[in-house]
Amino acid sequence: MSKLLSSNSHSKKSFIESKKLIHIPLNLNKNDNITALLVPHAGIDYSGSVALNGYAQIAWDRYDRVIILSTNHENKSNYVPESTKFVLDDNNKEFTFDNNLSSVTVKDDETFMSEHSWLTQMPFIDPAENPTKIIITIIVVGNYDENLVKELSEKINSKTLLIVNTDLLHCGGHFIESCPLNVKQYNLETIDIICDLIKNFSDAKLNNFIKILSHDRSCGESHDRLCGESHNRLCGTYAVATFIKIASIKGFICDDENVLYSNSRLKVTFGREIDQSNASVGYASVPFIKKLAVSQRQPDKGVDHH
Repeated sequence: MSKLLSSNSHSKKSFIESKKLIHIPLNLNKNDNITALLVPHAGIDYSGSVALNGYAQIAWDRYDRVIILSTNHENKSNYVPESTKFVLDDNNKEFTFDNNLSSVTVKDDETFMSEHSWLTQMPFIDPAENPTKIIITIIVVGNYDENLVKELSEKINSKTLLIVNTDLLHCGGHFIESCPLNVKQYNLETIDIICDLIKNFSDAKLNNFIKILSHDRSCGESHDRLCGESHNRLCGTYAVATFIKIASIKGFICDDENVLYSNSRLKVTFGREIDQSNASVGYASVPFIKKLAVSQRQPDKGVDHH
């Protein structure tokens, strides 16, 4: 059994801050029709309220498996943890991990524990609400792999919740990209692109999506032009691309009525306080439902959409 967060102050702070958010009253109904979520992965104090908007709609007792496609900030590999049991330090909440994926051969606890994108999701996943243990599969996605798409698509059934995490446009301040005049419109266009690609999918469109939006953190000289054209629109391009293909296969569509967007200013960068008044990182939570569930949608209860 492995304990997480003991060596990761960013994640430990996320769990502490999450306790404040979990008790925020939201005018949201549990939605039995949700099949998937797109959520942000910044620290809880930055994007936690946006993530909570999505997670608060989840009726956990209807799921027995959660699959998380998580952004890889460090390399171009796909990997999973080696350990199968994890306990949160703060409250001893135990999670059972299923790492048996033939399409993912790299299993590395140390690298897995250093990636914050999946750790910031864990405060919101509550197997205690489910009388049967929820099995969790987390893949840190650094490249697009059709074999992974096929294997995960076969695992997903009506009791599976698929989650993908990514932040949106990174601009201004220390980021390479300058902020557009309307940051909100820019980021909502990204969400529209994702939703439209799922609804009107083709492999050619997906390949173009990956080519244009991939953000290569280790670009060599031959990739300089592609890096310059990435626009920092998504840091989780490969996780999102994997999600798009799976969602199209499974017949998921965006629940447009319950999308929430926020645009947060950075407070701390690489452990140093920096004046980031002109910097922005976009966050969104987007629930997905089955096409056949559209007519069964719950009445809107006043969510502050977009």
